[in-house]
Amino acid sequence: MTSRQMAERLLRIHALQEELTSSPYSHDIIELALATATSLPVLEQDESGLVWMLIVALPSSDKTQTVLQFQGAPHTFYLDSLTENSFASGYVTSEGRATSKDLLPELDGKCFIIKDLTTLFSMREEKVRQIFGDLQSICDGEYAKATGTLQGGAGCKL
Repeated sequence: MTSRQMAERLLRIHALQEELTSSPYSHDIIELALATATSLPVLEQDESGLVWMLIVALPSSDKTQTVLQFQGAPHTFYLDSLTENSFASGYVTSEGRATSKDLLPELDGKCFIIKDLTTLFSMREEKVRQIFGDLQSICDGEYAKATGTLQGGAGCKL
C-alpha cells in the first residue's frame, strides 16, 4: 500500500468515525493508537523504547469502540483481560503435558492491545503489581519466570 493509499484510507476511517460517534476524542484516539501500533517497527530499526498507551477518559467517550477497530488487524494481538499467569503459566498436567499456550510467544512482533483494564485493576493489588512488573520486564527485553512445573521455568529473551 502506498503512502497516498494509506492517507486516503485513514481519511475514510475518520469520516466513518465522524458518522458513528459524537465523541470529540475518538479521532485523537485513532491517531494515537496508530502511532503506538507503528512504534514497534521503529523500535526494531533504531532500538528506541517501546510505547505504552493508556487511554483514560469519561465513561461512554468511545474509548473501547475506537480501540476495537484494531482487533484483527495485522501485527496486533488483542485480549480482553490479563491474569498473573498470562505470559507464562507453566501449567502441566499430571501426565506431563503442557495444556495451555503461553501468551508471550504470541506477542512477538505485535502491538498488544488490552480492551479494558477495569478487570485488571479490580484484582488484588499484589497481582496488579506482578502483572505490571512482568510487562516492564518484557519491555526491557528479558522475561523469565520460575514455575515449578517446567524444568528451568518459562521465559524468553526478546
